[in-house]
Amino acid sequence: MKVMFYSIIFCLVAFHAFSQPLLKKQIFIPFNNDTGVPFSVDEELNDMVVSGFDVDSKGNYYFFGGNKAGCLAVFNITTQKFRKVYTDVPASSLFIFRDSLYTFFKNDGGENKLIKIDIANGTILKKYPNLTDKYIHTTQFADSTLIIGYYGNQNDSLKEKYASYSLTGKYLGETVSLYHIPLSIFPDKNTQSFCELVGFYNGNYVFWSITNSKFNLERLWLVNKEGAILATVNLPGDFAGDAYADNPRENRKVRNGIFYIMGKKGKTCVITEIPLATLFNRKN
Repeated sequence: MKVMFYSIIFCLVAFHAFSQPLLKKQIFIPFNNDTGVPFSVDEELNDMVVSGFDVDSKGNYYFFGGNKAGCLAVFNITTQKFRKVYTDVPASSLFIFRDSLYTFFKNDGGENKLIKIDIANGTILKKYPNLTDKYIHTTQFADSTLIIGYYGNQNDSLKEKYASYSLTGKYLGETVSLYHIPLSIFPDKNTQSFCELVGFYNGNYVFWSITNSKFNLERLWLVNKEGAILATVNLPGDFAGDAYADNPRENRKVRNGIFYIMGKKGKTCVITEIPLATLFNRKN
C-alpha cells in the first residue's frame, strides 16, 4: 500500500521552456529510505546527502544513499525497479560502465574497496579490497577508470597527486588530473571557479563550471580533444531546484546526449534533464 502511495505522488512534469528554445524535463521523487530516494543527513552541513547517482543507457535512475546501511534504489521515471540494502557497503559514488555498476568507498581506518555490482538486481559480483595505502583525499570515476586523488600522508596537503586504476582494481600508473586529462584541456582557467568534466557528447568533452561569486553562475562548455572550446552556455539561476550544501560532483552527469542534474525541493529529489543538442544549438 505504501509503495502504491508513493507511486501516485511521484510526479513527471512535462517539458518547460527556458528563454529561447532551451527545454528541460523534471522528475520529482520524494526522499524516503523505505520507498523513495535513499538519503542520509550530514549534521555538520545540516543537509540531505545522496552519495551516489547515475543514469543508464535506458534512462533509469540509480541512487545510493541511506542512514546506517547503503541502499541502492533504481527508478524508471515514476516506477521503482528494485532497491537493495547492503550491511557491509556504505553509500558512495556510482558509476555505470557497460553492463555493470561500480562503487568505491573508504573508511576512517584507511580501508578502501572497489565493488562491482550487477546492474539488473544489485547483487555484488566482485570486491577489490585495499587498492592503495595512500591517504585518499578524493576519487572520481572517469571514462573506464577510477582515479584516486591522494596526499603522501594525512598532514601533507600541499600537493595532491592522482593514481589511475582499472575497474578490476589494477594499478595503471600516475595520471595528470582527477579526470585523467591534462589541465590545459579544462576551459575555465579562473582559479576561483570550480570546473568539472561531466561527460562526453559527440566525441567531445562536456565541462560544468560555477564561478566562486555571489552570482553562482553555472556554465556548460563543449570542448574538443585538442582543448578548443566549441560552445558555451550559461544556465539560468535555480533551473534545477535547490542545490545541496556541498554541491557534490556526483550530482551532475552527461548520459544519452542529456545533461542530468540532481537537485531538491524541500523533501523531494528533483532530477532535471536537458538535451545537449538543444542546449548547444541555442543562441545565448
